[in-house]
Amino acid sequence: MDSEGEMDRTNEEAAKWYARLHAPDCSLRDREEFDLWLNANPQHERAFRKLEGLLRAMDALGATDPRFAEIAERALTDSAADPSDGPQAITAPSKASATDES
Repeated sequence: MDSEGEMDRTNEEAAKWYARLHAPDCSLRDREEFDLWLNANPQHERAFRKLEGLLRAMDALGATDPRFAEIAERALTDSAADPSDGPQAITAPSKASATDES
């Protein structure tokens, strides 16, 4: 069974891959490396699918509850105004972690 730290790392990698795959400059090579990462460990696919479900639920909530959409928009606007407060640049996980079977 995965330790909590390994699960956190896998969830973080899943989030980075999600962002990378949805970036306008995502390449075929990025997608191939994602496939390697996804298939390297069953936990990778579980984490990625769980993240996709969570984000779909958040999108649905934003579509049905204007308060949620407003909060999300304000958060994006605030982080764009002061990038030092927002998320750091997201890069795809290293190739080593794409084939790591921990």
